[in-house]
Amino acid sequence: MRNPLLLVSGFALLVALSSCQNVVQTAKVHDVPGLSQQTTTLHFPQSWLGELESNFIQQLEVRKLPNSTAGELFFAALPGGDYDYGFEVDKKMLKPTYGENMFAVNFSNGLQVRRVTKQEWESGSRLSTKSRLVFARSPDDSSGEIEYKQKRYAKAGKYWGHGMLSPGGKWLAFFSYTGVKPPPNILFGGTVAKGDVFWQVYDTVTGKKVFDWQARNVKHPTQLDRPVVWLDEK
Repeated sequence: MRNPLLLVSGFALLVALSSCQNVVQTAKVHDVPGLSQQTTTLHFPQSWLGELESNFIQQLEVRKLPNSTAGELFFAALPGGDYDYGFEVDKKMLKPTYGENMFAVNFSNGLQVRRVTKQEWESGSRLSTKSRLVFARSPDDSSGEIEYKQKRYAKAGKYWGHGMLSPGGKWLAFFSYTGVKPPPNILFGGTVAKGDVFWQVYDTVTGKKVFDWQARNVKHPTQLDRPVVWLDEK
């Protein structure tokens, strides 16, 4: 099981490399390149999934109470994903399965965390936080650039991961990694056992980089690119 990792930037991109663990590392930066980064560790009182058999989280859902403080949001893990919430229009479709524990994080008061009740969670309204995927214009994952709104963006690592637009298109985040790829496996293909991971975020209006984060010599770097939720377009 992997330790989860949350990256919380000045414009509120949140990356959760999540499992059923309950320790989260956070990184906060200003939205001006070159300023120093500040990192903290955020501890949750319980695990995300509790007694569920799954140890991997496909997505996170974010909610907010109508009368909550401006900086407090609710989070729940979706080990199987959200199925595009199709059950809301067709009751025959699958409903998402939530982790056993939901949490509130107050981002305006020192990243305070508390567990929320099922009643609180049900009283909240779901926020639009899902990324829109964009891809590099390249025949493979080791070359090319991402092109968006007549601007081109290069990766920091050797290989491309996912490119992710914020819901309103204001920010473009993309993931890349570096490592040694083994020969393809007949069943699963070749995966990188250890390498470096890179996150970059750009302002799509100006084309300027506003966030840069990396981790060196991590296990299974290709698995560290999701889930991602966007909390704000500011």
